Amino acid sequence: MLNKRRSELINIQDRLLNAFLGGTIEESVYTAKSNDLRNQLEEVERNLEENGDNRISKENGRLALTVFDFSQNLGGIW
Repeated sequence: MLNKRRSELINIQDRLLNAFLGGTIEESVYTAKSNDLRNQLEEVERNLEENGDNRISKENGRLALTVFDFSQNLGGIW
């Protein structure tokens, strides 16, 4: 999820820069939004650093086990 958000923020930054360079938005708007996006990106990067690339959290692990157990009993339930 964090990697997806990082990609989204980078794409938004690119579009913002293109809009500024194309004359669509003023410098003050560009600067404010660019700073906001940079801060969001830094937060995502910090979260990625803290959490590493752990794709399996305890909650997701428990959910996976519950789904697996359910699938093992599905024949009897059906």
